[in-house]
Amino acid sequence: MIIQELYIIKSAHGRYNITATQKEAQKIVPVQIVKGLYLFQDQTYLGNPLKEEVHQETLDWPNVEQQSAQERPQTFKDYVGQNRAKKLLKLGLAVNSQDMTNFEHVLIFGASGLGKTTLSKIIISKLKSKVVEMVGGNLQKIEDVDKYLHQLDYITEGQGNILFIDEIHGMTKEAAEYLYSAMEDGKLGGKQCPKFTVIGATTDIDTMIKNYEPLINRFEYQIQLEFYTQYQLAKIILNLSDRLDFIFNVSDVLMLAKLCRKTARTAVRYTKLVKKIMRYNNRHTVIKQDIIDLMDLEGLSAQGLTKQDRKVLQVLAGDKVIGISGLSQAIKVKPQIYLYQIEPFLVSEGYIERTSRGRKITEKGKGLLW
Repeated sequence: MIIQELYIIKSAHGRYNITATQKEAQKIVPVQIVKGLYLFQDQTYLGNPLKEEVHQETLDWPNVEQQSAQERPQTFKDYVGQNRAKKLLKLGLAVNSQDMTNFEHVLIFGASGLGKTTLSKIIISKLKSKVVEMVGGNLQKIEDVDKYLHQLDYITEGQGNILFIDEIHGMTKEAAEYLYSAMEDGKLGGKQCPKFTVIGATTDIDTMIKNYEPLINRFEYQIQLEFYTQYQLAKIILNLSDRLDFIFNVSDVLMLAKLCRKTARTAVRYTKLVKKIMRYNNRHTVIKQDIIDLMDLEGLSAQGLTKQDRKVLQVLAGDKVIGISGLSQAIKVKPQIYLYQIEPFLVSEGYIERTSRGRKITEKGKGLLW
């Protein structure tokens, strides 16, 4: 459905929704419309002057007084987007609290900057148990796993301990097999070990599927995070700008959201940088020029492409097919940086494609070079 103009409505629960029906908006709450933008009591603008295909989406209008001063969302309500993941986890946590049993193991995967660690910490806060945190790269030997497992407490009823393993793909196969055994039968060296839930986060699910398939099968919840839409990123920017006490209007927030590479982490970083630019110019409201200055400082194109992105497209120009190692050398970054921080956005936007022989530029990608 092509929506020509959208309206904002407010429900009795204080939630703001996007709708295509002006009558509905007027019936629920008076809305002042200024050139297609929507003005609320706090002088904040929100709306959709764009003409594009959209789906109805609920917006939790940010409440500065209730939100944490920390940048990471602390609750599912504050965590923008990833609705399927949140519904699944809230369902599981609700049932778990009724049954008073140990929560099943959770594996969260997706590109860098989508909120894997943040979502993991929200789960941890809900379970309210002892947490032992580690990074997969530190789990190289059986002794490394043992060291962390021996920090666990023996709990007889309800939720056990939590092992949070960030970048879980970094552990060796030997360490993974040992951890799998403890997850499978709850024993260490033939002795019963304390109850625990593993929450793992990874940017490299392919390596895990290739090397640790039995371990993956022990995770009841296997959650893939998705790239954010422009409207979800706009909401993240508005939430943060409220906490940092400055104002966007809708055209500027949507312009900034388009630059954010579809990731929450980039949205947070660019929002903080825009605030610095605004303050340097002695203002309290962001204007379009601030975002243009950000683009200049970061070397961004109107599509949010960085200098490194454009280098990738230039290297692939001429219908070349190049592997990860060759591309990384050409743009002078480590293969892991290219694979996890540069390539996902280019592939998701259809600028390059993966083949069995390597990466190649698409017609859409070529169109950005001329």
